[in-house]
Amino acid sequence: MSTGTEPTAGVEPAVVPSSFDLLFLRAYPAAVGLVLRVVDRHRQAPERSREMAEELVTGPLTRARVRNLDDSDRSLARVVAWTADEVAEVLVGHPGRVGLPPGLHAADLLPADLVEEGAGVDLVMEGLALDELQDVVSSCRTRVRRIGIVCLGAGLSPEDTAALLGEEPARVADALSRIGRRLGDRRRAVSQDRWVDDEPSFGDPTRAVPQPIVWDEREQP
Repeated sequence: MSTGTEPTAGVEPAVVPSSFDLLFLRAYPAAVGLVLRVVDRHRQAPERSREMAEELVTGPLTRARVRNLDDSDRSLARVVAWTADEVAEVLVGHPGRVGLPPGLHAADLLPADLVEEGAGVDLVMEGLALDELQDVVSSCRTRVRRIGIVCLGAGLSPEDTAALLGEEPARVADALSRIGRRLGDRRRAVSQDRWVDDEPSFGDPTRAVPQPIVWDEREQP
């Protein structure tokens, strides 16, 4: 006697997706999108950047699978954070620039004295250099580095950054403040180095020294 519960002949039973499968459906496009927004926001090399993005997110997603993360906002935030770590590694020497996030101005990042001297003009006109961002955040704590990559690198607003990484808005604001101070210190150091390079040489053996004029005897006064 049939109970009506037997599988129909020739029909495969439905596969119920695991919690990780559901997480993957959300995390994969979010992670790939993050990488693309940082390394090639204006899609100047779409095929190459897409290939790079897909390769970079493999590590974070594998890590999520090994840890058997479930489909939750907290798990998604962890995958995004791990992806930000991967992105930071590939920004060394990157020639690109990215515009500041919505609602964030040069005065919100750089110290007041540098802004008054016009140091923030390039941030507004040209954007933040990615290799400069990498250099600044590389020495920051992990949480600060991730916030810097997601907010300043990917161009997400501080509010969206907080939501995506599962951080309190106050922590994001504090991290951006720390990054801004380091950015200011770096620019001061670069400016000082340029000033020193432009200084005239006074007995510095590493600099070219003008050679004395040797007069020909017939030309001597």
